[in-house]
Amino acid sequence: VAPKCSVGCVYNYARKALLAVSGCGVPQRVVVRKVDPCSLVPTLARLAEVEPPMGAMAEPLTEVFEQK
Repeated sequence: VAPKCSVGCVYNYARKALLAVSGCGVPQRVVVRKVDPCSLVPTLARLAEVEPPMGAMAEPLTEVFEQK
């Protein structure tokens, strides 16, 4: 299990945000679920086809790569 990121926010309402990922080869879909902010870096690295930084412990967001 990957360690959780700390986003430094004490208010629950401020911890919710919309995340949109768009680009060539990214399937169009709407997914509603909780997302660990630490997953953004591995996801962007995979989209760019590069290795994620050594400190990136979270898994990429699989929805970005799955075809319908």
